[in-house]
Amino acid sequence: MKIFCLDSNAFITSWRWHYPIDIFPSFWDQLSEKRENVALIKPIYNELKVRNDGLFEWIGRIGFRIFDLDEDVEQSALVLEGIYETNDISKGASSNDIKLIAFAMKNNFPVVTYESMQINIPGKNVITKYL
Repeated sequence: MKIFCLDSNAFITSWRWHYPIDIFPSFWDQLSEKRENVALIKPIYNELKVRNDGLFEWIGRIGFRIFDLDEDVEQSALVLEGIYETNDISKGASSNDIKLIAFAMKNNFPVVTYESMQINIPGKNVITKYL
């Protein structure tokens, strides 16, 4: 069974812009049927939780598996953050994005995201360049 790590923006952008549930309910029905193929890590789940909209309620109702991060993933994420100098001000990967990437790398799962490729800044590494 193929497992995919979904970024919060994969849910949010689909819910708000590309596949609103009132217009495309079949998209969300199919996603719920494939919930065993979705890895939703706790930091991404928490990003979705702070939003007060129907998306988080839908996610809870469907029953996606929520994965805690182990020490190996947390350490890998710290190494990646150091290499790529991420921060929440830049338009690049956030700390939670890096954790998602570290989790996906450990488990050999692809990441599904709406992040766009970032322009490489001279002297800086930008993690999304390599996604």
